[in-house]
Amino acid sequence: MPNAFTPNNDGLNDELIPVGIFKGVNDYHFSVWNRWGDRIFETEDFNTGWNGQRNNTGEFAPPGMYTFIINYINNFGKPEVLKGHITLIR
Repeated sequence: MPNAFTPNNDGLNDELIPVGIFKGVNDYHFSVWNRWGDRIFETEDFNTGWNGQRNNTGEFAPPGMYTFIINYINNFGKPEVLKGHITLIR
């Protein structure tokens, strides 16, 4: 998972999206939270990343640190949870 991105429409690092091999992964859920505990983005599609807006269509999120959580069932049928922080740079 990248640790920073710059959603400024310059064509470089405009979207936060996990990188990896998703073959055999089931029940994928990716969410992003602000420091006040508000979920500002979520998806169940591996190909959809966060563009720095609330739910990818609303108000622009301010620069700063955000928390991400990814839940999925791996290709061995075991539940996995990935958590971390990312920095949104404007």
